[in-house]
Amino acid sequence: MEHEESLDKTEQEIREQVDSLEEQGDRLDERKDEFVQGVDETREEFRQKQEAADVPGAQKEDEMAEGRESDQLPEEGPGAVDDDGHGDRDTAQENAGGAGDEDRATGNPPQDDAAEDDG
Repeated sequence: MEHEESLDKTEQEIREQVDSLEEQGDRLDERKDEFVQGVDETREEFRQKQEAADVPGAQKEDEMAEGRESDQLPEEGPGAVDDDGHGDRDTAQENAGGAGDEDRATGNPPQDDAAEDDG
């Protein structure tokens, strides 16, 4: 008798979990449908903007690529490494700033003379 009550209780708990999961699944389906609808609306809005000449940057990909390709090679761009292997950092190493350069911005915080005495 006790065993049957335990089984009934377990079965009831499982049914409650199933119901809860089904409700959760229904809510997720609703959210998915709303998301898909939003994506579709955004796509349609973007297509309309692509066709409008007064919206900069919304041209179709093939129109954007026409005449806009760069002749600059990747190794010629910002941060490129020079033949000596040091790149744009050559001048930074030569002009790193130091004592007496208070009027020049180095990007480093000012040195505290007291901190040097403690160390």
